[in-house]
Amino acid sequence: MVLTSGSGAGQASGDTIVTTGHGDGAESGALRMKTGSSTLGSGSMVFETGVAENGTGGDIAMTVGSSMNGDGGSLRLQAGGGAGAAALGGSVFITTGGSFEGLTGAVEIKSANAAAPGSASRRHLLAGTQAVSGAARLGSGRFSMNLLTSSFTIC
Repeated sequence: MVLTSGSGAGQASGDTIVTTGHGDGAESGALRMKTGSSTLGSGSMVFETGVAENGTGGDIAMTVGSSMNGDGGSLRLQAGGGAGAAALGGSVFITTGGSFEGLTGAVEIKSANAAAPGSASRRHLLAGTQAVSGAARLGSGRFSMNLLTSSFTIC
């Protein structure tokens, strides 16, 4: 299936919006995108914005819903697991954009400001707890730090 908006000549191209209906007295509907299963590897899912000849490239924003009277939704990024003696679990990579002449992008992971003093959540960076766990690595340009411990907390 191909879903495409119109092109723009001297103006912005058309938007494509996919949304679920409003839930009155119940939850709204879920929106799910999934590739099919396969006996020889499943298809990939790519979220990609176009290249800008001039100006700023397009952003990709993922925002989870807040609650007016309850907990906010969570954002989870989780790689797939592997099976077999030599198999590896999937990795999670976060890499900033480079620059030919300027500065590279920054990586920022933080918890939000708390309404009440002293009530902000702690920030944790954890590696797995099994006998041979994945490593957590923090890096910036040429500097990097490998965290091979089973638990590491940044407060």
